[in-house]
Amino acid sequence: MDRREHFVTEPRGGEGKPERFPNVVAELVRLQVDMIVAPWPILPPVKQATATIPVVMTGIGDPVAQGFVQASGVEAAVVRGSIRWASTSR
Repeated sequence: MDRREHFVTEPRGGEGKPERFPNVVAELVRLQVDMIVAPWPILPPVKQATATIPVVMTGIGDPVAQGFVQASGVEAAVVRGSIRWASTSR
């Protein structure tokens, strides 16, 4: 495998309107993207829409308590990991 492969991003957003999130997710599923990076508010529609596209969560404090994974450190079938952003300002 060539580790220099290119990738394409398909940014989408619901303009802060949760009622638009299911349509945004449906579009990504139709596009057959290889992975979805999803912030907390869009995770429920993502989880409902796909069981095959890997998902990386962002902006979620406790994915176990919120029902996105069964146990910390155990990857679910679709949810593959999470990202936590840290401020570097002092």
